[in-house]
Amino acid sequence: MANSSRPTIHILGTGAIGLLCAMDLKKQGFRTHLLTRPGEKNAKNQTVTLKHKKKFSTESFELQASDSLKSPIDILIVCVKAHQLISAIAPCVSHITNRTVILLLQNGMGGDISLLNKYPSILKSQIFHGVNTHAAIKTVPFMVENTGQGSCEIGSVEAPQGHDAIALKKRCCLLLESTFFNRWNKDINTLLWQKLIINAAINPVSALLQCKNGELLEEDIWDIVIKIIEECCIITQRNQIQLSFDRMINKVKQVCISTQNNYSSMAQDILYSRMTEIDFINGYLLRNSQNCSVNFLYNQIVVKLITSRQKQFS
Repeated sequence: MANSSRPTIHILGTGAIGLLCAMDLKKQGFRTHLLTRPGEKNAKNQTVTLKHKKKFSTESFELQASDSLKSPIDILIVCVKAHQLISAIAPCVSHITNRTVILLLQNGMGGDISLLNKYPSILKSQIFHGVNTHAAIKTVPFMVENTGQGSCEIGSVEAPQGHDAIALKKRCCLLLESTFFNRWNKDINTLLWQKLIINAAINPVSALLQCKNGELLEEDIWDIVIKIIEECCIITQRNQIQLSFDRMINKVKQVCISTQNNYSSMAQDILYSRMTEIDFINGYLLRNSQNCSVNFLYNQIVVKLITSRQKQFS
Protein backbone atom coordinates (compact mmCIF):
# COMPACT_ATOMS: atom_id res chain seq x y z
CA MET A 1 0.00 0.00 0.00
CA ALA A 2 1.32 3.46 -0.94
CA ASN A 3 2.63 5.66 1.86
CA SER A 4 0.88 9.05 1.62
CA SER A 5 3.75 10.79 3.42
CA ARG A 6 6.14 9.99 0.61
CA PRO A 7 6.40 12.10 -2.56
CA THR A 8 4.72 10.93 -5.74
CA ILE A 9 7.21 9.61 -8.28
CA HIS A 10 6.65 10.09 -11.99
CA ILE A 11 8.50 7.79 -14.39
CA LEU A 12 9.14 9.19 -17.87
CA GLY A 13 9.84 6.32 -20.24
CA THR A 14 8.10 2.95 -20.33
CA GLY A 15 11.03 0.88 -21.56
CA ALA A 16 12.39 -2.08 -19.64
CA ILE A 17 14.33 -0.07 -17.05
CA GLY A 18 11.56 2.49 -16.55
CA LEU A 19 9.02 -0.26 -15.88
CA LEU A 20 11.42 -2.24 -13.66
CA CYS A 21 12.09 0.88 -11.61
CA ALA A 22 8.38 1.72 -11.38
CA MET A 23 7.43 -1.75 -10.18
CA ASP A 24 10.13 -1.80 -7.51
CA LEU A 25 9.08 1.62 -6.18
CA LYS A 26 5.44 0.52 -6.14
CA LYS A 27 6.38 -2.65 -4.27
CA GLN A 28 8.19 -0.57 -1.65
CA GLY A 29 5.09 1.56 -1.03
CA PHE A 30 5.81 4.61 -3.19
CA ARG A 31 3.04 6.35 -5.12
CA THR A 32 4.23 5.72 -8.66
CA HIS A 33 2.89 7.21 -11.89
CA LEU A 34 3.93 6.19 -15.41
CA LEU A 35 4.05 8.97 -17.99
CA THR A 36 3.20 7.57 -21.40
CA ARG A 37 3.50 9.22 -24.81
CA PRO A 38 0.65 11.61 -25.72
CA GLY A 39 -2.11 9.62 -27.38
CA GLU A 40 -0.50 6.26 -26.62
CA LYS A 41 -3.03 3.46 -26.80
CA ASN A 42 -2.34 2.23 -23.27
CA ALA A 43 -2.45 5.66 -21.61
CA LYS A 44 -4.52 4.58 -18.60
CA ASN A 45 -4.11 2.71 -15.32
CA GLN A 46 -1.97 -0.23 -16.29
CA THR A 47 -1.15 -3.70 -15.01
CA VAL A 48 2.56 -4.34 -15.43
CA THR A 49 3.98 -7.85 -15.16
CA LEU A 50 7.49 -8.71 -14.00
CA LYS A 51 9.03 -12.07 -14.89
CA HIS A 52 11.88 -13.30 -12.71
CA LYS A 53 14.17 -15.29 -14.99
CA LYS A 54 16.06 -17.11 -12.22
CA LYS A 55 13.07 -17.65 -9.91
CA PHE A 56 10.74 -18.84 -12.71
CA SER A 57 7.97 -16.69 -11.22
CA THR A 58 5.94 -13.61 -12.12
CA GLU A 59 4.53 -10.61 -10.24
CA SER A 60 1.90 -8.13 -11.36
CA PHE A 61 1.55 -4.49 -10.30
CA GLU A 62 -1.26 -2.02 -10.89
CA LEU A 63 0.34 1.30 -11.82
CA GLN A 64 -1.19 4.67 -12.56
CA ALA A 65 -0.45 5.66 -16.15
CA SER A 66 -1.44 8.65 -18.24
CA ASP A 67 -0.20 10.89 -21.02
CA SER A 68 -0.93 14.13 -19.15
CA LEU A 69 -0.31 15.81 -15.80
CA LYS A 70 -2.61 17.73 -13.47
CA SER A 71 -0.40 18.57 -10.48
CA PRO A 72 3.21 19.58 -9.73
CA ILE A 73 5.84 16.84 -9.95
CA ASP A 74 7.69 15.80 -6.77
CA ILE A 75 10.26 13.44 -8.31
CA LEU A 76 10.70 12.83 -12.04
CA ILE A 77 12.77 9.80 -13.04
CA VAL A 78 13.78 10.07 -16.69
CA CYS A 79 14.34 6.74 -18.44
CA VAL A 80 14.16 7.80 -22.09
CA LYS A 81 17.20 7.78 -24.36
CA ALA A 82 19.45 10.82 -24.28
CA HIS A 83 18.48 12.07 -27.73
CA GLN A 84 14.79 11.85 -26.80
CA LEU A 85 15.13 13.83 -23.57
CA ILE A 86 14.19 17.33 -24.74
CA SER A 87 11.06 16.32 -26.65
CA ALA A 88 9.96 13.73 -24.05
CA ILE A 89 10.21 16.09 -21.08
CA ALA A 90 8.47 19.02 -22.85
CA PRO A 91 4.93 18.12 -21.62
CA CYS A 92 6.29 17.94 -18.05
CA VAL A 93 8.05 21.30 -17.88
CA SER A 94 5.02 23.36 -16.81
CA HIS A 95 4.60 20.95 -13.86
CA ILE A 96 8.24 21.13 -12.73
CA THR A 97 8.67 23.51 -9.78
CA ASN A 98 11.84 24.56 -7.98
CA ARG A 99 11.17 21.69 -5.53
CA THR A 100 11.10 19.02 -8.24
CA VAL A 101 13.87 16.43 -8.26
CA ILE A 102 14.88 15.32 -11.79
CA LEU A 103 16.82 12.04 -11.85
CA LEU A 104 18.39 11.09 -15.19
CA LEU A 105 18.83 7.35 -15.82
CA GLN A 106 20.43 7.39 -19.26
CA ASN A 107 23.36 6.11 -21.25
CA GLY A 108 25.85 8.73 -22.30
CA MET A 109 26.48 12.22 -20.98
CA GLY A 110 25.42 15.74 -21.89
CA GLY A 111 21.67 15.35 -21.45
CA ASP A 112 21.73 17.58 -18.39
CA ILE A 113 23.47 20.35 -20.36
CA SER A 114 20.87 20.12 -23.14
CA LEU A 115 18.11 20.29 -20.54
CA LEU A 116 19.50 23.37 -18.80
CA ASN A 117 20.09 25.16 -22.12
CA LYS A 118 16.59 24.42 -23.40
CA TYR A 119 14.68 25.15 -20.18
CA PRO A 120 16.25 27.99 -18.12
CA SER A 121 13.55 27.56 -15.46
CA ILE A 122 15.18 24.25 -14.45
CA LEU A 123 18.02 24.70 -11.97
CA LYS A 124 21.27 22.74 -12.02
CA SER A 125 20.71 21.75 -8.37
CA GLN A 126 17.49 19.95 -9.39
CA ILE A 127 19.27 17.50 -11.68
CA PHE A 128 20.61 14.24 -10.28
CA HIS A 129 22.15 11.26 -12.05
CA GLY A 130 21.82 7.52 -11.70
CA VAL A 131 24.22 4.84 -12.93
CA ASN A 132 22.29 1.62 -13.45
CA THR A 133 23.50 -1.95 -13.94
CA HIS A 134 20.14 -3.74 -13.49
CA ALA A 135 19.37 -5.83 -16.58
CA ALA A 136 15.89 -6.25 -18.04
CA ILE A 137 14.15 -6.72 -21.36
CA LYS A 138 10.63 -5.73 -22.35
CA THR A 139 9.10 -8.77 -24.02
CA VAL A 140 5.73 -7.16 -24.85
CA PRO A 141 4.23 -3.79 -23.86
CA PHE A 142 4.03 -3.57 -20.05
CA MET A 143 5.73 -6.92 -19.48
CA VAL A 144 9.34 -6.99 -18.31
CA GLU A 145 11.75 -9.85 -17.73
CA ASN A 146 14.37 -9.25 -15.05
CA THR A 147 17.50 -10.78 -16.59
CA GLY A 148 20.09 -9.75 -14.02
CA GLN A 149 20.17 -8.21 -10.55
CA GLY A 150 22.45 -5.19 -10.58
CA SER A 151 22.63 -1.89 -8.76
CA CYS A 152 21.77 1.76 -9.28
CA GLU A 153 23.84 4.46 -7.58
CA ILE A 154 22.61 8.03 -7.51
CA GLY A 155 24.28 11.39 -6.90
CA SER A 156 24.78 14.95 -8.06
CA VAL A 157 27.72 16.12 -10.16
CA GLU A 158 28.31 19.07 -7.81
CA ALA A 159 27.94 18.92 -4.03
CA PRO A 160 24.67 20.61 -2.96
CA GLN A 161 25.21 24.15 -1.67
CA GLY A 162 22.55 26.08 0.24
CA HIS A 163 19.31 25.17 1.97
CA ASP A 164 17.24 24.55 -1.19
CA ALA A 165 19.86 22.32 -2.82
CA ILE A 166 20.28 20.26 0.35
CA ALA A 167 16.50 19.85 0.58
CA LEU A 168 16.46 18.56 -3.01
CA LYS A 169 19.18 16.05 -2.16
CA LYS A 170 17.19 14.81 0.85
CA ARG A 171 14.15 14.33 -1.37
CA CYS A 172 16.22 12.44 -3.93
CA CYS A 173 17.67 10.21 -1.19
CA LEU A 174 14.16 9.00 -0.34
CA LEU A 175 14.57 6.76 -3.40
CA LEU A 176 17.16 4.79 -1.43
CA GLU A 177 14.28 3.30 0.56
CA SER A 178 13.61 1.13 -2.51
CA THR A 179 15.69 -1.86 -3.59
CA PHE A 180 16.23 -0.57 -7.14
CA PHE A 181 18.40 2.31 -5.88
CA ASN A 182 21.32 1.15 -3.76
CA ARG A 183 23.37 4.05 -2.50
CA TRP A 184 24.29 7.71 -2.74
CA ASN A 185 27.62 8.16 -4.53
CA LYS A 186 29.52 11.34 -3.63
CA ASP A 187 31.62 10.97 -6.78
CA ILE A 188 28.89 10.13 -9.29
CA ASN A 189 30.75 12.12 -11.97
CA THR A 190 33.63 9.62 -12.07
CA LEU A 191 31.12 6.75 -12.23
CA LEU A 192 29.34 8.48 -15.13
CA TRP A 193 32.61 8.84 -17.04
CA GLN A 194 33.47 5.20 -16.31
CA LYS A 195 30.17 4.02 -17.73
CA LEU A 196 30.64 6.39 -20.66
CA ILE A 197 33.94 4.74 -21.60
CA ILE A 198 32.40 1.26 -21.28
CA ASN A 199 29.55 2.26 -23.59
CA ALA A 200 31.91 4.04 -26.00
CA ALA A 201 34.03 0.90 -26.30
CA ILE A 202 31.24 -1.67 -26.61
CA ASN A 203 28.22 -0.05 -28.22
CA PRO A 204 29.43 1.34 -31.57
CA VAL A 205 31.69 -1.61 -32.43
CA SER A 206 28.99 -4.16 -31.60
CA ALA A 207 26.45 -2.08 -33.52
CA LEU A 208 28.59 -1.84 -36.65
CA LEU A 209 29.44 -5.54 -36.59
CA GLN A 210 25.97 -6.60 -35.33
CA CYS A 211 27.64 -8.96 -32.89
CA LYS A 212 27.05 -10.00 -29.30
CA ASN A 213 29.10 -8.32 -26.58
CA GLY A 214 31.14 -11.47 -25.97
CA GLU A 215 32.31 -11.53 -29.59
CA LEU A 216 34.15 -8.24 -29.03
CA LEU A 217 36.78 -10.24 -27.13
CA GLU A 218 37.91 -11.93 -30.35
CA GLU A 219 41.49 -10.85 -31.05
CA ASP A 220 41.08 -8.65 -34.14
CA ILE A 221 37.96 -6.94 -32.80
CA TRP A 222 39.41 -6.52 -29.30
CA ASP A 223 42.37 -4.61 -30.79
CA ILE A 224 39.90 -1.96 -32.05
CA VAL A 225 38.10 -1.85 -28.69
CA ILE A 226 41.43 -1.29 -26.93
CA LYS A 227 42.25 1.66 -29.21
CA ILE A 228 38.90 3.29 -28.40
CA ILE A 229 39.49 2.81 -24.66
CA GLU A 230 42.98 4.27 -24.94
CA GLU A 231 41.64 7.42 -26.62
CA CYS A 232 38.81 7.72 -24.09
CA CYS A 233 41.22 7.56 -21.15
CA ILE A 234 43.31 10.39 -22.60
CA ILE A 235 40.17 12.54 -22.88
CA THR A 236 39.02 11.76 -19.33
CA GLN A 237 42.44 12.64 -17.91
CA ARG A 238 42.35 15.98 -19.74
CA ASN A 239 38.99 16.55 -18.06
CA GLN A 240 40.50 15.87 -14.61
CA ILE A 241 38.85 12.46 -14.28
CA GLN A 242 41.25 9.80 -13.06
CA LEU A 243 40.41 6.52 -14.78
CA SER A 244 43.48 4.50 -15.68
CA PHE A 245 43.80 2.64 -18.98
CA ASP A 246 44.42 -0.72 -17.25
CA ARG A 247 41.39 -0.26 -15.02
CA MET A 248 39.11 0.52 -17.96
CA ILE A 249 40.45 -2.41 -20.01
CA ASN A 250 39.47 -4.70 -17.11
CA LYS A 251 36.06 -3.01 -16.67
CA VAL A 252 35.17 -3.34 -20.36
CA LYS A 253 36.37 -6.95 -20.44
CA GLN A 254 34.24 -7.77 -17.36
CA VAL A 255 31.14 -6.31 -19.02
CA CYS A 256 31.82 -8.21 -22.26
CA ILE A 257 32.10 -11.46 -20.30
CA SER A 258 29.11 -10.89 -17.99
CA THR A 259 26.89 -9.85 -20.94
CA GLN A 260 28.48 -12.12 -23.53
CA ASN A 261 25.17 -13.34 -24.95
CA ASN A 262 23.58 -9.88 -25.09
CA TYR A 263 23.37 -7.38 -27.93
CA SER A 264 24.13 -3.81 -26.89
CA SER A 265 21.34 -1.24 -27.01
CA MET A 266 23.08 0.48 -29.94
CA ALA A 267 23.34 -2.80 -31.86
CA GLN A 268 19.59 -3.24 -31.42
CA ASP A 269 18.91 0.36 -32.45
CA ILE A 270 20.85 -0.12 -35.70
CA LEU A 271 19.16 -3.47 -36.33
CA TYR A 272 15.70 -1.91 -36.00
CA SER A 273 16.60 1.32 -37.85
CA ARG A 274 16.31 3.55 -34.77
CA MET A 275 18.32 6.61 -33.81
CA THR A 276 21.20 5.78 -31.48
CA GLU A 277 22.83 7.61 -28.57
CA ILE A 278 26.17 7.93 -30.38
CA ASP A 279 26.14 11.74 -30.06
CA PHE A 280 25.92 11.45 -26.26
CA ILE A 281 28.55 8.71 -25.98
CA ASN A 282 31.52 8.86 -28.37
CA GLY A 283 30.28 12.19 -29.67
CA TYR A 284 30.29 13.64 -26.15
CA LEU A 285 33.86 12.41 -25.65
CA LEU A 286 35.01 14.06 -28.87
CA ARG A 287 33.33 17.36 -27.95
CA ASN A 288 35.28 17.29 -24.69
CA SER A 289 38.60 16.62 -26.44
CA GLN A 290 38.89 19.98 -28.19
CA ASN A 291 41.82 21.14 -26.06
CA CYS A 292 43.80 17.99 -26.80
CA SER A 293 46.45 17.84 -29.52
CA VAL A 294 45.84 14.10 -30.06
CA ASN A 295 43.85 12.92 -33.08
CA PHE A 296 41.20 10.56 -31.68
CA LEU A 297 40.89 8.61 -34.91
CA TYR A 298 39.03 5.51 -33.69
CA ASN A 299 36.32 7.48 -31.90
CA GLN A 300 35.95 9.74 -34.94
CA ILE A 301 35.57 6.75 -37.25
CA VAL A 302 32.83 5.02 -35.22
CA VAL A 303 30.90 8.30 -34.84
CA LYS A 304 31.04 8.90 -38.61
CA LEU A 305 30.04 5.32 -39.44
CA ILE A 306 27.12 5.19 -36.99
CA THR A 307 25.96 8.66 -38.07
CA SER A 308 26.11 7.54 -41.71
CA ARG A 309 23.97 4.49 -40.91
CA GLN A 310 21.43 6.67 -39.12
CA LYS A 311 21.06 8.93 -42.16
CA GLN A 312 19.90 5.91 -44.13
CA PHE A 313 16.98 5.45 -41.73
CA SER A 314 15.36 8.74 -42.72
